[in-house]
Amino acid sequence: LLILSIDDLRFDALGSSPDHSLLKRYGVTRPPRTPALDRFAREGAAFWGCRSVSTLTTPSHASMLTGLYPFRTGVRMYLPDKLRRGVKTLPDFLPGFEAISCVDFKPMFKHTGLLRGFSEQKNEQAFVNRFARAATGGKRIVAFRHLGDVHGPYGLRKSGRFEPGEMAERYFKAYRRLVGPLTQAQARRAARSPEAFHKIYTAIANSARAKGRVGAELMRLYLDGVREFDRGHFSELIDSLGARGLLDDTLVVITADHGEAQSRLKGFDHEFFGHGNDISEECLRVPLIFWARKLKAGLKRRAFDQAVSTVDIVPTVLALLGVGAGTAVFDGVDRSPLFSGGAGGRVRAARTESDCYAEIWRHDQKFWKNWSRCLAFIADGRLRGGFPSLKSERHLEQRAVRSGRYKFLWDRASGERMFDTVSDPFETRDVRGPGRLRDELRKRLEALPGAAAERAPRVNRWSPSDAETLLKGLHLLGYVG
Repeated sequence: LLILSIDDLRFDALGSSPDHSLLKRYGVTRPPRTPALDRFAREGAAFWGCRSVSTLTTPSHASMLTGLYPFRTGVRMYLPDKLRRGVKTLPDFLPGFEAISCVDFKPMFKHTGLLRGFSEQKNEQAFVNRFARAATGGKRIVAFRHLGDVHGPYGLRKSGRFEPGEMAERYFKAYRRLVGPLTQAQARRAARSPEAFHKIYTAIANSARAKGRVGAELMRLYLDGVREFDRGHFSELIDSLGARGLLDDTLVVITADHGEAQSRLKGFDHEFFGHGNDISEECLRVPLIFWARKLKAGLKRRAFDQAVSTVDIVPTVLALLGVGAGTAVFDGVDRSPLFSGGAGGRVRAARTESDCYAEIWRHDQKFWKNWSRCLAFIADGRLRGGFPSLKSERHLEQRAVRSGRYKFLWDRASGERMFDTVSDPFETRDVRGPGRLRDELRKRLEALPGAAAERAPRVNRWSPSDAETLLKGLHLLGYVG
């Protein structure tokens, strides 16, 4: 079993996606060019109505690797949350399998405990080599690879390293077009430094936002980054595995932790920019592909538009591999019967229909005021005087469930709303929906654990290691020096 999680990959960033209508609203008129990813979608079972549980990396991956919603995993925010003790991850359900992982954003994954049960490999080459040794030795293996190439600033990384390549010039052209002159010296400095390049990226975004053009400008750069990843790093990884025969008897799952949105399009009553600020459809909807060369024919060349969730991955792969889960009950639903025309599920789940539950939490402003002091404390290595107080409140900002095309959203600021995500994919119109569906979805949301109590703020107290881990992660992403 090989799970490839491509951080920040929208469902419609693949050319094989059946729906590119959202991209047309950004002025993108041609389907993206992603032949390597499209091959898996066309030869496998592709779910184009898949939603993640969060638009933040760590909560999304916690649910992806456990089959449980965030209120059960304990991972609700980026940090300082950690996976709860006793929560089983995928390797716990696969005794006899060797479990290996390789992730691009190591500080966040390790600190949060998401790699529990996996043997972490130091780089991708070590990951492939370990995969090969296990396979040639007759061992069954479960491998998890997190790829951060697509994450903003788009297309500037490979295996977590800053490698802007051909994408650099595209950013420089956008900067000169939107912001102003950029000297060759500035361009050379940016090409060597992720922090300097992030300033260029931020300037492009801010200028475009001020001019109301952020949608077209940044979406174009985003899709260019996806295309570079597809023809570059992703193709290289697949070729490396294929050349050793490692895909012949492997179930491959390709998905993402969340999508990516841009703002301001005419007629919007709110803004979308990046991810992690809300649970809009653009940020929640991701590809989910199951591919296997030698498994049963039911896996091949099937496309589904059912509303499913990344929390369904664990129960589905366990069923496909013929492995039971004992007495464990998942929030996710086994989707394997769909491959052969069925509708049930063979692994125990809390429901037979996915709620596609999602949530997002936010820190209050006091946190960000204190955060700069913590950055200075860590960067200067000043241990005398103690760690600056970093206590903050965080709020459950949004929760949502869905039924088919309808999404019911509770928002801390504006209350409840419901959207028809087919006719209104940007979620601008509150609708009643058919019959008593709105009331039914409200009851379903309120019935989930902690629905009422979690509307009260929670207090976080950050340790020096919590803050240092987040700093390393922000540095890795190019957000801080």
